[in-house]
This record gives sequence, C-alpha cells and structure tokens, in this order.
Amino acid sequence: MSGEIRDIKGLETRLLAVALLKLVLDENCTLDEAIERGRKLGALESRDRAFVLLLVLTAFRHLGEIRAVLGEHLTKPLPRKSGSATAILWLGIAQLLFLD
Repeated sequence: MSGEIRDIKGLETRLLAVALLKLVLDENCTLDEAIERGRKLGALESRDRAFVLLLVLTAFRHLGEIRAVLGEHLTKPLPRKSGSATAILWLGIAQLLFLD
C-alpha cells in the first residue's frame, strides 16, 4: 500500500514541503539549512522544486493568517504529539487560500 500512496500525484512534493517546514519549526534551523539537510529537493524536477519552495515560503509569509484561520476552526489546540499534523494543515491552508 505504501507504494500506492507514494504514486499519488503531487504527494512527494507535499511530503517534502512538510519535512522542510518541520525542520525549520522543530529544529530551529533556517530554511536554507533545511534545504541543505533535505537533499531530496535537488532530485526533484525544477517545476516540483519550485512548487515546494513556493508552498513553504507562502506558509511562512502568511503564518499569522494561517494560525488565525486554523484557530477559528479548532476547538482546542493540536497536541504536541500530533506529529506532522500542524505542518500539513498549515501547508494545506497556505495552498488553498494563497496560491492559485
């Protein structure tokens, strides 16, 4: 099943965006450091690489608005043990609200 899930169009790029966002937020490194550590970005086609960076940068650019939107729809904050859920939600909101 894992192979089937990985074949979903655009999933690999979004998973990489989640990983980059988490490196910056969880390990307090810069985006440049996260990109260097996440070497998979260089293996992507230029179009996919550009999308990953656009998605992550859009999330950071609009983080205050994204947190406000999420706060309006959650009855309580996500637990610290939620893993990648916060990053996934932030990136999804960034794409839905701020990207065409």
